[in-house]
Amino acid sequence: MNPPDERPSNAPRLARLSLWLPGSMFLLCAWYGRIYGQGNSGPLLPLIGLAAMLAALAGFGCGIAALCHRRDGESGVLGRGIAGLIVNSCLLVIFFAAFIGGFKKGYARSVQARESMDSVKQSLEQAQRDVRRSFDTTNGIKAEPEVFDKTVTALKKASQQMEGESAQVTEASAAYLTELQQLTRAYGAEYKKLEEAHVLDAGKLKAKEQIEQRKQVVQHFMKANEDIDRFVAESEKNFRSEMAKRKVSQTRIDREVAAFRKTSQPRTPLVRAIRASDRQIGNAMLNVLNLLEGDWGNWEYDANTGGVVFSDAAVLDKYKGYLDDIVVSGKQQVALQQRLISIQ
Repeated sequence: MNPPDERPSNAPRLARLSLWLPGSMFLLCAWYGRIYGQGNSGPLLPLIGLAAMLAALAGFGCGIAALCHRRDGESGVLGRGIAGLIVNSCLLVIFFAAFIGGFKKGYARSVQARESMDSVKQSLEQAQRDVRRSFDTTNGIKAEPEVFDKTVTALKKASQQMEGESAQVTEASAAYLTELQQLTRAYGAEYKKLEEAHVLDAGKLKAKEQIEQRKQVVQHFMKANEDIDRFVAESEKNFRSEMAKRKVSQTRIDREVAAFRKTSQPRTPLVRAIRASDRQIGNAMLNVLNLLEGDWGNWEYDANTGGVVFSDAAVLDKYKGYLDDIVVSGKQQVALQQRLISIQ
């Protein structure tokens, strides 16, 4: 017959551990929450959450082991073991429910983000179709920045439904497109003023002072045109800046800029060439107005032909040359716009 085992049992220690492990995590969580507050999760919260879950699993195991190894006469083991099982079971249920809730929430957010990005793609395609429809073989593309309103809205919505750097990059894209849209809207407003001013209509010039007003209209249009050209010329820098403002990592910035460059490279030279043609048209208009101003009193408007008659043939040749520059630049711009549309 084997003698009874006189060594002390580990059951009391295991029973205490089954309560001490979750209790210590409660104290740690309370201390951490006091430091960072309820409104800030803090940088180590995911690690503390994982540690709490592992502590609950360990405490649950200790409670089972304590009950399995309990010997007769060991006081407090049964009560502590059962209490440990109950506490740690409740914690595991809470963790499991939180995990399922977080998974569902994350899945729902990913679905929403995917749907929002699909909406961005659809709005871009619609904007491109609208631009194509607005193109006229005589007058070119009509400036309508409103066609990108839906795209900007979709980008902003997508950024709110994404997480991490993807949300920051999408938000930066929305900011970049918003700034470009504002410049385009300003250009459209100045272009409309230029059209309505009829700056080259000499028949309505009754005083020399009117020419200065017309020159200002042309100069405002040219400034709006230069603002767009400058923004497009520095498009990569502007996009990079928007991401840097939002603390996107340098690696991600470089990757996004490379993708941006690949997409924009075929278009940027055409866009800048279109802006250059507007610059040529503006300069030619100013040359016409300067000529009319400088030769004031030596020319007259012919209502029958709708032209201007100059007393000096050399001045007339310059006048016709400037008008030809406007026509040629206008035709070049239409051709450039057509090429741009073809690669959208």
